[in-house]
Amino acid sequence: MTLNTYAQRFKQLRKATGLNQQEFGEKLEITQSSVSQIESGRNMPSVAVLEKLVEVFPNLNKQWLYHGEGNMFLDNPPPTPAGPRMMPMAGGFGENRDWQRLQAENDLLRARIELVEETNDDLYRKRKDLERENDRLRQERESAKSNVLERVITNTERIVQPFAVTVDREGNDNILMVSTKAAAGYMQGCVEPEYIRNLPAFSIPSVEFRNGTFRAFQVTGQSMEPTLRTGDWLICEFTEKLKEIKNGEMYVVVSDSKESVVVKRVDFNEAAGRLYLQSDNAVFPTYSVAVADVKEVWRVKAHLNMQPSRGFKHQMELEVAKLRDELREMRQHIN
Repeated sequence: MTLNTYAQRFKQLRKATGLNQQEFGEKLEITQSSVSQIESGRNMPSVAVLEKLVEVFPNLNKQWLYHGEGNMFLDNPPPTPAGPRMMPMAGGFGENRDWQRLQAENDLLRARIELVEETNDDLYRKRKDLERENDRLRQERESAKSNVLERVITNTERIVQPFAVTVDREGNDNILMVSTKAAAGYMQGCVEPEYIRNLPAFSIPSVEFRNGTFRAFQVTGQSMEPTLRTGDWLICEFTEKLKEIKNGEMYVVVSDSKESVVVKRVDFNEAAGRLYLQSDNAVFPTYSVAVADVKEVWRVKAHLNMQPSRGFKHQMELEVAKLRDELREMRQHIN
């Protein structure tokens, strides 16, 4: 049975009696608003209301009321509300009435059970719906966590290997030179064969610069002074995995940040998913870039100083050495 089924029969019964909602409610000792809510399907008639219907309309067919079976009234008598009833004096008639009362109570009990079962079924369906929704949300959450974990592992374990390289006559990778001027477009062109082909290249006949991918980057700016100066060259080896970074050493980092190609001392924080970049020049602040924004990392293996120091560092010792030689020459001349 559904709520609408009860609502339809409730309304049909009221109209059959010729009563309006106010009058019908007075017979059942409920308000006109309660009658309206039952007929509209918003509320289920309570067991007390159903019992009152049987009491007010004794010729009402309970099978029709509870199950929608048969006619509305037994033998189709006039749908007149019951008045005061006289209790029978004869024992046989009283026993029959007792049997009818027990049968009515049994029907009401079955109606109560059906109402409870309907409620339980509704609650069961709602609970199943909630369980399915929880399972769906749990799967989405696990999938999202898996995607994040996979992205973190991918970013921390590996950086995309640069595939645009040039080779020498022996098939070994050349060391490509990325000058200060070329660095401006390196971020966009580092994987473009045409861009790479136009970069100057050289090779070093030493085992330290074989069996790997190497690039030479030119230093610009003052952030790494006094260790590095503008115009110096750094020969660097490509770092495939971020876990291979040796914290505190110098690396060239290519990223989506404002300064796309920089040389810094690097500290890799795997838990935070960031690279912390520090300058040798204390005037420049330390900052970080997200692992997801990092495109390439190159470890500095050699430094070509293009501005050798001029003048003697210990001028006094030089003057003393000169005086010592002059005294020795004077002694030789005297002797």
